Order: sequence, then C-alpha cells, then structure tokens
Amino acid sequence: DVRWVELAHKTFGVFDVAYSGNSWVLRVFKDAGIKTIRLREIQPYSGTRIRELLKNKKSVKVDVPTAVYYYLSSAE
Repeated sequence: DVRWVELAHKTFGVFDVAYSGNSWVLRVFKDAGIKTIRLREIQPYSGTRIRELLKNKKSVKVDVPTAVYYYLSSAE
C-alpha cells in the first residue's frame, strides 16, 4: 500500500488530494494522510474497458476524450 502512494508521489510530484472511484486506492491514500475524493463512474467511459483495450494493443480512440487519446498515443 505504501509503495503505491510512493509511486504516485514519484510520478506526479506533490499533491494534497487523491481522486478515485476505487475503494482500495481511496483507503491507501487516506491512510497516508492525503485527502481523498470519490469519483463516480462517468458514462460512457470505463477504466476497466480502456485498460483491457490497451493491454490487448487495441485502439481506445472512441473510448476516451480526444485529449486523453492523444496523451496516450504520445506515451507509446
């Protein structure tokens, strides 16, 4: 659990709020003393579907906002 928080700090720098719809992630950050805010699922976006597509090297162009698509494309 601590390693996840450390990785987040290393990746994103200093932050004082963690946003997630995942109960485990919220607990981990809350236990680390970081304020947490629960996100609700935003239709039509599904993190599970997007991760599955990425894992299988499939396009997510129609599954994410345009800015996210271009960000993910540049990270490949």
